[in-house]
Amino acid sequence: MQPLTSLDASFVLAETPGRPMHISSISIYDPSTAETGPEGSPLRFKQIMERFRDAIYDVPMLRRRLVEVPANLDFPYWIEDPDFDIEFHVRHIALPRPGDWRQFFIQLARLHSRQLDMSRPLWEVYVIEGLNHLEGIPTGSFAVVQKVHHSAMDGVSVKNMFLALHDTQPIPRKHLQRKEPLLRESRPGMVSMMIKASQRAARRPLRFGRVLVQATDSLRRAAQEEKRGEIGPVIEAPHCRFSGSTSAYRAVTAAEFDLEEFLQLKRLRSHITLNDLALSVFGGALRQYLLDKHELPEQPLVAQVPVDIRDCASQLQGGNQINTLNASCGSDIEDPIARLDAVRASMQDGKKRLEIMGASLLHDGIEALGPQATAMLYNLIYNSGSAGLLDKVMPESPNLVFSNMPGPADAAYFGGAQLVWGTGLGPIMPTNGLFVAVSSICGKLIYGITACREMMPDPDVFQQCLYESYEKTKRALSAAAIVEGSGAGGRRKVSSKRKLNRD
Repeated sequence: MQPLTSLDASFVLAETPGRPMHISSISIYDPSTAETGPEGSPLRFKQIMERFRDAIYDVPMLRRRLVEVPANLDFPYWIEDPDFDIEFHVRHIALPRPGDWRQFFIQLARLHSRQLDMSRPLWEVYVIEGLNHLEGIPTGSFAVVQKVHHSAMDGVSVKNMFLALHDTQPIPRKHLQRKEPLLRESRPGMVSMMIKASQRAARRPLRFGRVLVQATDSLRRAAQEEKRGEIGPVIEAPHCRFSGSTSAYRAVTAAEFDLEEFLQLKRLRSHITLNDLALSVFGGALRQYLLDKHELPEQPLVAQVPVDIRDCASQLQGGNQINTLNASCGSDIEDPIARLDAVRASMQDGKKRLEIMGASLLHDGIEALGPQATAMLYNLIYNSGSAGLLDKVMPESPNLVFSNMPGPADAAYFGGAQLVWGTGLGPIMPTNGLFVAVSSICGKLIYGITACREMMPDPDVFQQCLYESYEKTKRALSAAAIVEGSGAGGRRKVSSKRKLNRD
């Protein structure tokens, strides 16, 4: 039995009907690279099932389930599921004909909107066949959609699970004949849980005092830095169509770009990161999308950006080891270069402010509040509604979440089938309806977009806005590089590669 960390538990407490708190990773594989069976048979679902059966030994979180403490007196615990059934977690479906991108994204939206069974280990896998008309994808390919609750894994943890499932060569590893039985834990007794809960609760008043002192000191130092001009003022999110109460329905789309071309563009502007450029391009798409609807706010939309805070010793640990910063998307700026510079400055401010506040303050604060106060706070924030009292006294929530989920640098194979495409989807928060996961995979940079369907009923339109924003950014950066290069007696050029049309 292992207690959830306060941050992991917060994702359980934040979950409400219609607003699940899981993340999904989507991978598409070309089975033509896999070894065939003794009679020339292709890779089968049974072999895929065996790969996940092996993975439960290497990734303990795959076989653990939640146990909640009576009366919510403490954060939940993980136990080894005494009734673990791999066939419940790994499922097999197919797209109807013709199996194109539009059908694929609709299916992903349906799967992603469904809540996980909280009485079982918090993950599901769907193997999807029938992908014969996905432009740019080899015929006969299949997809693997992995849903994992955010309380169990963050983006880095999902990457570690990815490594446990994949090989670097097309020759698949042999199925392991495990002899040792999995640990089977019975549900802990009420008395033992109450004793542990009482011991942890007794330490919370002192912890709360320490957190309060730390937060007060951090806010004071941040104010001093702001006064000296070392960091900008706290950025406030405007109200827009992605603000307010979200529905239970999801829209999903993705946009793909050539990774090397993206990196060439990054090199044309000194001191920017790939994430700065990706967020700036997305900000341009938001600007165009909202302009077309006559809804563009004067202030820039604000992105909440998760930041990994793992140290070297905890790189392989599961769960969540993240904090967040807020940054401008630059949606208020038309010029792509000026927008990129504004995004970079805002990201730098956010990183400095996070450093001043302390990376562990969020975790410590949730732990000090305890489960009951944390659940009450979430209920007040998430159920206040657009006309509620809290909306009048609290600042607007960030307009979206923007997460960078880097993929494998080298070729990867699942049961011998080569990975050819992948992206991620994230949870829609009750107060903002847009989640963006940027993945670099197979020589591509892919935006995976999850939205509240009522807030983005036309994801194909937004996808086109994203492509157009990228083209405008590429032209602006290339033109500026030519001018700068001419002044220095040289000339820099970005190669142009055609993007795939996902309409």
